[in-house]
Amino acid sequence: HARGVGLMCAVDLIEEIDATDIVDRALEAGLVINATGPHTLRFLPPLICTSDDIDEFAAILRGVLTEER
Repeated sequence: HARGVGLMCAVDLIEEIDATDIVDRALEAGLVINATGPHTLRFLPPLICTSDDIDEFAAILRGVLTEER
């Protein structure tokens, strides 16, 4: 489930996925996001982000979410 206003948005993960683990793995990959709950990720990109930045964000997040641990 995704929700948000403007560029600030959040995504609820399934209960089997720990949001803090995803935040740590994303940071290792160069992406700064945060967890606002045990299964919720929040994204707050800068107002100057470009469509290329969003594409890179999506690629990194996709890789982090599909990576086995």
